[in-house]
Amino acid sequence: MAPRIVFRADASTEIGLGHIMRCLTLADVLRQRGAKIAFICRDLPGFTPELVTDRGYRLERLPAGAPGQGGPAEPAHGHWLGAPLADEIARSSAILAGGVDGLVMDHYALDRRWQQAMRPLARRLMVIDDLADRAHDCDLLLDQTLGRRQDDYRPLVPAGTRLLLGTAYALLRPGFAAARAASLSRRAGRNTPERILVSMGGVDRLNLSARALEALAPCAALMPLAVTVILGPAAPWRKSVAALAEGLPFPVELAVDPPDIPALLAHCDLAIGGGGGSAWERCAMGLPSIVVVMAENQINGAEQLRRKGASVTIGSPDDMAARIPALMAELGAEGRLAAMSAAAAGIVDGLGAPRVADALWNEMGE
Repeated sequence: MAPRIVFRADASTEIGLGHIMRCLTLADVLRQRGAKIAFICRDLPGFTPELVTDRGYRLERLPAGAPGQGGPAEPAHGHWLGAPLADEIARSSAILAGGVDGLVMDHYALDRRWQQAMRPLARRLMVIDDLADRAHDCDLLLDQTLGRRQDDYRPLVPAGTRLLLGTAYALLRPGFAAARAASLSRRAGRNTPERILVSMGGVDRLNLSARALEALAPCAALMPLAVTVILGPAAPWRKSVAALAEGLPFPVELAVDPPDIPALLAHCDLAIGGGGGSAWERCAMGLPSIVVVMAENQINGAEQLRRKGASVTIGSPDDMAARIPALMAELGAEGRLAAMSAAAAGIVDGLGAPRVADALWNEMGE
């Protein structure tokens, strides 16, 4: 009988798309192995159900909380839940009442309390996290952060929990591994950052894409530039970015939910983006980056990338206007981009999703 695996993750204007997207990546690999997959997601502002249903997965939708209702006060991101914890547990339990073989939770607002409530309903429970800031009760825990250590989680999980830590387990779609060799070959001898990728998250609720474009404008007098901006279909600033692009001194392509992101990354010389999951996609393609730290949970990953030589870091979006022109000139130095590309490629090989799927498959005894 095909194993039944359910994912619990959310996307919203505040949360972004990253949690859902990496769960979809793992779900695709598990489905190829014969698993039956379903998702549980809450109807939060900015959530696009088609992200899940267009991939052919069953979606169980939880209602948003009533006005004035928030998530639990703890953990730190508890408000992201959008409903009281008791309501979350009751509704999730009802959906899972028949029992499942695997339950995968990727949600900063949920912790050991939710997991313990789900334990009787799932043979194996897996957590995807990047924060190491709260206790979990799970059989398997994945944190794909560069430099993550066992000691970061051992006090937070049961003794028997298997930890999958580091970028060897980065959840990337198969297209990145397939396009990797051609992308790395293209970068040999590239010295000038002429084709720029701007990737500030699928939602980009702070409109950092526009700020990056404005910061690049002075560079057009010093070097030829062409810029591609990636945004998701629910990004609230799409029209604003498109209007801004028309008045800039370089061509701008606005790529909304592009179908082939690996190919797009492969043809760029430099990326300006956040330090979240998209950073691992850029590394797999050997794409050097200017990493803009957009949230506290990105600080460690951004610093690790900088130390490895794969990127340079801007510590706050407020520094983009001043730092980006100077960094563009600096990165045009002979050999700089090639060295960053080699360092990035050494961090992620693009094969993390099958490794994670193997681990969960083995836990379920399949």
